[in-house]
Amino acid sequence: ASVATGALEERFEELAARPTGRRGFRTYDLLHVASTQLLDCDTFWSFDQKANALASLEGLKVLNPRKSTPRSS
Repeated sequence: ASVATGALEERFEELAARPTGRRGFRTYDLLHVASTQLLDCDTFWSFDQKANALASLEGLKVLNPRKSTPRSS
């Protein structure tokens, strides 16, 4: 699967403009979550705590590969 650059840029800007985008999330976090949303994924997989926090705030189920149970917001 692939994500169009224009769509990713637009979604990134939407996330960055939200209050959640002002909580110290990094560019990588926003891009990772935006890509997940654009690909219509229902579960977000990451070892990164900040990315997981953003994904959870955005309503995605979060699965940290170090743990076995997905969590949702």
